[in-house]
Amino acid sequence: MRLYRSILGPEFEQLSPTLQKFHDEDNTAEGVFTVTHDTRLISKVLIPFLRLPKPGIDLNMNLDVSVQAQEETWTRFLGPSKLVSHQSNENGLLKEQTGPLTFRFRVSVIDGGMEFTQLSCAFLGVPLPRIFSPRVNAKITPTEVGWSVLVVISFGNINAICQYEGEAQLR
Repeated sequence: MRLYRSILGPEFEQLSPTLQKFHDEDNTAEGVFTVTHDTRLISKVLIPFLRLPKPGIDLNMNLDVSVQAQEETWTRFLGPSKLVSHQSNENGLLKEQTGPLTFRFRVSVIDGGMEFTQLSCAFLGVPLPRIFSPRVNAKITPTEVGWSVLVVISFGNINAICQYEGEAQLR
């Protein structure tokens, strides 16, 4: 059973047909995205440390997902930036590891799309208090030809140190 089907259980059937196909069969997508950054000094320090994408408008996005047993490796190219993460099911939660950070999300189906609610973040396996933790909010919304993506990364009391959004479709 593929990852998102195992996490969502019966809710998986409520996803749009395109999202079901992407998560069950097709492992590649493409689109056009915009990446914006907060301009404060602390954000300029955090963004490279967190390996977040470089800012830009109308950036080509390519996504490849490779499946190995119970884990998926997501390789995203946003313009010149490469983001790699490893996703797996941990007791019904999405566990996503990128570099030294591990996030856990509750994934919910909403109007045929998905909403990712971050529950925790750990650095090298050590849980981080919320004030010292990056927070990721993500929403996937079905469109006529694919889906739209909105990801907002915040840190401490700084909302949106980085945001990326765009439209994706199966390749």
